[in-house]
Amino acid sequence: MPSTRSAAPIFAAVLLLLPMLYVGSYLVSVLPQGKVVVCPVVGRPGHSTARFTHYRWGY
Repeated sequence: MPSTRSAAPIFAAVLLLLPMLYVGSYLVSVLPQGKVVVCPVVGRPGHSTARFTHYRWGY
């Protein structure tokens, strides 16, 4: 007897989970209040610049 099972429900579930994965990864990587990053200016001792960033990693 041949199987009549379909992969359509699994495919639909994966497609519905993709937006939640996208939004979840955004919420994990962003700080709501932001933070100030102070970077030294190359070649100018004693000088620095401040940047405001909203991301947890990278500058």
